[in-house]
Amino acid sequence: MGMAGLLIAQVAARNGSIEKTVIYPSIFIIAAICIYFVYGGSVLSINPWQLVERHIAAAVEENIKLYSQLPFRAEDINFFKDNKQDITNGLTRIFPALVVITATLIVWANILLGKRILGKAGIVLPKFTALNRWKVPEFIIWIFIVSGGLFFVQNKDITFFSSNIFLVTSFIYLLQGLAIVSFFFQK
Repeated sequence: MGMAGLLIAQVAARNGSIEKTVIYPSIFIIAAICIYFVYGGSVLSINPWQLVERHIAAAVEENIKLYSQLPFRAEDINFFKDNKQDITNGLTRIFPALVVITATLIVWANILLGKRILGKAGIVLPKFTALNRWKVPEFIIWIFIVSGGLFFVQNKDITFFSSNIFLVTSFIYLLQGLAIVSFFFQK
């Protein structure tokens, strides 16, 4: 993921917009994750999606083990054990959105930390100074509305895509909200 940091620096050095500075490294991280699962699936002779399910199932199992070592009530731990497959299925269904959101969040956090560190060193990148004025493109609201409306369609594939798109657009609006809050705190 160090390459993503180099890509952030490269786009910023070329005076790219904040959108490009976030999107290009995020796409790089997403592509690396996809390559990992495609390659891992081919090595194991399974579908890449089955490898995703295996990883998620292992993570859920490890979390249940961790919870059983913590001071939780037995019925709470049993709830997780009884619903392990449902939790795994739910996380598997939203895995694409989780990958996009996580990659974007990693890049966004690196930009914010980089802005602060570079600012202390006296280096100011003009595109990064206006982060609190960043605005979501207006067409995203239509993607948000349509993806939310597609929840009502009783088709498994459409629901899969719409739920992932809905989560990603919700995250974009969360970033918009953080920009608004940042704007008011900097006044």
